[in-house]
Amino acid sequence: MPNPHEKFVQQMSDSFGGLSTRRRLLASELLALRVLDSDEATGTAKIEFTASDTFCNAMGTIQGGFLTAMLDDAMGIAGTVASGMNKLMLTHELKTTFIRAATAGVLVAEAKAIYLGNSIAFLEGQLRDEDNNLIATCSTTARPITPKPHNTN
Repeated sequence: MPNPHEKFVQQMSDSFGGLSTRRRLLASELLALRVLDSDEATGTAKIEFTASDTFCNAMGTIQGGFLTAMLDDAMGIAGTVASGMNKLMLTHELKTTFIRAATAGVLVAEAKAIYLGNSIAFLEGQLRDEDNNLIATCSTTARPITPKPHNTN
C-alpha cells in the first residue's frame, strides 16, 4: 500500500497526466515536499518540507520567500484535494505573517480549504518547525482551474 505522498503523486498523475511531470514537480523537489496526510472531506493537507542551508540568509535563517513558497504549495494541495483532485489552485493573492525565524531542517505545513467554489477558493495554512513552534501563517485567494494538457514533445 502506498504511503500518503506516493498516493498523492499517483492521484496527481492520474488526474492531470497530460501535464509535464517535470514542470509540475520542480518547485516541490526544490522544497523537498512530502505529503504526510490529506483528506478530501475536510479539505486539509499536512505537508513536510526539508529546508536546506541554501535557503538561509546571512543571519542563518530561512529567507521568507521560501517559507511563503512552502505555504503556497501546501494550500494549493489542500485546495486540489478538496476539489476531489479535479482542480489546481491558481494563486491570485496571498498574505504571509512571519511569527518567528526558522533554520534549515524539517518544517511541517497544515493547510485547509476554507471555501471552494467554481471560480474562487479561500485557503489558509500554518508552518511549524520540528519543535511545533509556529513559524508563519498564510491565507490566499485562488482560482480553481482545470489545467489543459501540454505537449511534452
